[in-house]
This record gives sequence, structure tokens and C-alpha cells, in this order.
Amino acid sequence: MEVEQIRLPQRGLASFILRSALPALAVLLAILGGPAWEGEAAEIRVTVDFPTDGSSFARPVPRALIAGHAQVHGALMPALDLAIVIDRSGSTANPTGADIDGDGMVGEAKKLLFPFSLKHLLESRSTDPDDSVLAAELVGARNLLKSLDLTHTRVSVISFGKNYVPRWGKDDLLPDARLEQPLTSDPQQIQEALVRIGASGALGGTNIAAAIREATLHLTGPRASSPAQPGAKKVILLLTDGFPSFPAGAPTTADPEDIILALRAASLARQAGVEVHTYALGPKVTSAPFALTEIARITGGRFNPISDPAQIIYRLKEFTFAQLKSLGVKNATLGQPAEQVALGPDGAYIAVVPVKAGINQIEVTGQASDGTQGGASVLLNYLSGGEPELALRPTKREMALRPTPKSFDELQLELEKEKKRWLELNHKTKELELKAKEKGKPQPQLEIDLEVK
Repeated sequence: MEVEQIRLPQRGLASFILRSALPALAVLLAILGGPAWEGEAAEIRVTVDFPTDGSSFARPVPRALIAGHAQVHGALMPALDLAIVIDRSGSTANPTGADIDGDGMVGEAKKLLFPFSLKHLLESRSTDPDDSVLAAELVGARNLLKSLDLTHTRVSVISFGKNYVPRWGKDDLLPDARLEQPLTSDPQQIQEALVRIGASGALGGTNIAAAIREATLHLTGPRASSPAQPGAKKVILLLTDGFPSFPAGAPTTADPEDIILALRAASLARQAGVEVHTYALGPKVTSAPFALTEIARITGGRFNPISDPAQIIYRLKEFTFAQLKSLGVKNATLGQPAEQVALGPDGAYIAVVPVKAGINQIEVTGQASDGTQGGASVLLNYLSGGEPELALRPTKREMALRPTPKSFDELQLELEKEKKRWLELNHKTKELELKAKEKGKPQPQLEIDLEVK
């Protein structure tokens, strides 16, 4: 469901935090790191795409922009229990702007004739409902299913939203999150569950706390409908185009209580040994990703921002279970690390590295969550004038591959945006930490009570 801005309770942020934020602060300050699992060693593939190895530049500069990719390949697990959690809230009925179903027609937004009545439930928001955000989520799940080794993997499917009708408000006729398919290795049963979600359509708000709790219960708790796999890694893939907007406060607003409840659910998942990897679909949620980034951080998962929701049909199947734990970029000639490094969810990185006049060896090293390392290096020559040395003179093809000044500036802008986003995230976390210190009381220890609704 589409959500506007965060609304603070009338009693004020300070009193709210004193009453309910301490458990969440225990979440925010939790030590991260997922449980280890055995399997084949991952392979780290690192490339430096720009500048190319041996590039020469006619004049020296104090720093250089380095861009490339660092990805994990070939990591397999002996056992995996995976919960695919699909957002079916009302906003997922909106068109993606792409031809998801491949029928040659692209669905467009359609004005609702009865936006504030029960009749709006029967109206489609798109001229082609099969091109909606929900449709893209389901296609992405099907594509992921094709890439999984079901001899070692069991999959469950959960959908979530919140029953809400304008003017009538919330109702509890149906659960906010429901199990569509228990853990199974039968692809036919999983496909049928995805079909049922598509047939039920999109409706209501976004109860992310209920979604995480329900998935955790069926992966680890007393509601698990399948026998446990010894040593299996437990993972939740949470797809959503919205912010937490239920169960507290207004249905179209991300209230602080909703965010706190979502983070507490993430803490329970983490204590139960479950990783949550979040996928933010669309520009609205990727522009304010605090809740989803924290959910991933708390559980040792990854936050995946996807500004174009149609891309989930490709991005979900690219998910790798061996994580890129760290990426280091340095000028080995100077012995100095990069001043800034930004790593995207698909492994693309950009970095600002100090350089000197003459030859510089730039090294990029990546490390996976299982300790595997890989790297790449390039030699760059910055001349004070004249022609480059013959050995380092770039070929015509290398010159053609160099980005234009405009694209170079765009890379720098992307780096600054990434840096700003993380600074904002850290600022919000520090604010909560400060409020906890002002309170001066010990943080209560969170207990796993998976039966609590």
C-alpha cells in the first residue's frame, strides 16, 4: 500500500521512545553476522572495468575514479529452507510500466471511478493487471524457482498485506500474513501457490512485522508444518513496494510504532537463526529505506533497492547465498586505501582512490562470507606531459571504452548519493542510541516468543 511520510504521535518522539523504543534499540545495536553453514567454497570474481589496465593520462590528478564489479559465484549449500514472502498490498496492483506477461501490451495506470468505496475493490488499477508490481513479484519468484536446486532446497511461500477498506477501516476477516505453501521441494506445489496469490489480487496495507513473524514461525517455530532439516540454512526473501504501515496508526502512514514492530520481528528472526534479505521495489520505498535496510542488517541479510519494480523478474533469480562480506580498494603504489567506496547490490562498485604522477598500481580485493577471497589490479600512468610510454599506451578499443566526461560525472554523482543515503541511515541510528542513553535504564533482553501475535 502506498504510504506517505512518517507521522509522529502527538505525545512526541521523546515520550514515545521512552515507552517503546528500548526493545528496538536492542535490535539496532545487536551484533550482526549470520550462522555459518557448510558447502562448496565460493568463487570471488573481481573486475576493474574503468580505467582499463595500462591506461595512460596526459596530466596528473590527485585522485581517480575506479569502477567495476565484484561478485560471488559457485557457492552451494547442502540444505536450505527458503521462505519467499510476497507483498500483496493494494499498491502492488499499480502497473510497473513494463510488459511483464509478454503479451505485447504495456499496462498503464487507470483512474479509479470509485476510489473511496467498496466498489474500488473490484476495479483494476492497470489497463493490463498482468503487468502490475504483484505480477512482477510472482514472475520473479517463478524465475528464482527455476534456478534453485530442489534436491537440497525446500521452499515455502507467504503473502502479506492488511485488510483495509477506505471509510470502513481495518478488519480482521483474513490474516495480515498467510502461509500459501508450507516448505516443500515439489515445484508444482510452489507454482500453484503463486497462482493463488495472483488470483486473490492486491488489497490493503503493508504489515511487514506480520510477514516476518509468520515466515519465521513456519521456518523454525511450533507452526512449522514440515520436519526440520538438520543443518539447513534458513532464509527469508522479503519483497515489498511499501513501508510498514500496519498494525499501528493510520493505514496510509509509516508510524514509528509500525517500524519498531517490524524491527522487533526482525530481531526474533535473527535470534531464531533466520536471515532476512529485503527487496525494495519502486522509487518511493528506495528513497526512504530505513526500515528495510535495518531489517536486513539486524538479521545479517542484504538490502536490495530496485527503483524499477519490473527488474525484480531478473534480480530475484540472481540472489546468491554466499555474501560478499567486504570489498577493499587501494593504491598499492602509495599504500593508501580508497577515500570512498560504494558497492551496489548487484556487485557493481565505484571508488575514489588517491593517485600520484607516474605509474600507480590499483588493487581491488573482495571477500565472501565463507572467507574466500578474490581480486584484480590495474596499472595506471599519470604523466606530467607528453605522450604516454609505449608499454602503457592505450589501444583504440580501450580509448573507445572510456566513459565520456558526462558519464564520469554521473558515476561521481551516484557515489555521492550512495554516501548520503548511508550517512542518513547512520544518523537515524545514532539518534535512537542517544535517546536510550538519556533514559539511563538497562535495555531489556529480548526473548523469543514465537507464539505471540
